Amino acid sequence: MTSQSLAQRDTIILTIEDTSAPLSASTGKNQRSMSLIDFVRQMDGQPTHCTDDGFPLISIDGEIYCTVEYADGLIGGQKAVGVAQGEHFIEILLANGYLIPLTCPCCGGQLHLRDMQLPELRALLIGRSIEGFRHGEWVGEGVPPKRHPVFALQFSGSEERQERTIEVALESVRGIRKANASPAPH
Repeated sequence: MTSQSLAQRDTIILTIEDTSAPLSASTGKNQRSMSLIDFVRQMDGQPTHCTDDGFPLISIDGEIYCTVEYADGLIGGQKAVGVAQGEHFIEILLANGYLIPLTCPCCGGQLHLRDMQLPELRALLIGRSIEGFRHGEWVGEGVPPKRHPVFALQFSGSEERQERTIEVALESVRGIRKANASPAPH
């Protein structure tokens, strides 16, 4: 078993032999990567994903939550009434007074706006409601590739789904808070 430290995320990724995983072209072994927390949970017999819907589980203040159940309970169905640059992240202010920071799905840091600037993002989102959530996996380059879960906010609109969906890291779900509350330390 090997480990690799990701300085940006302070996360350890383990590469383990897994006979159900596809063969690696470079090593000829069955390998997959997972975070140390997921590895410990798996070794402990604890789930890493919600048994009801398959969404990733997260720890917030020492409690384990299904990401979609947590997010849906706080911001599901809410209309975006503001989009602004916060202290560390671009944040969406929702009609119920909650904020969600937009974190980069590849590094967990500030979202990298490649195709648009903040005013364009603001024009795209204000007035739209969060109509759903999706999840997936970010897969990086390298052998074995770095992997981690991605959470997606799907907004209302008539455009194709990918044009009104924002993929973020799980740190965004952890960062949901009332607008007048202090951001969680990161």
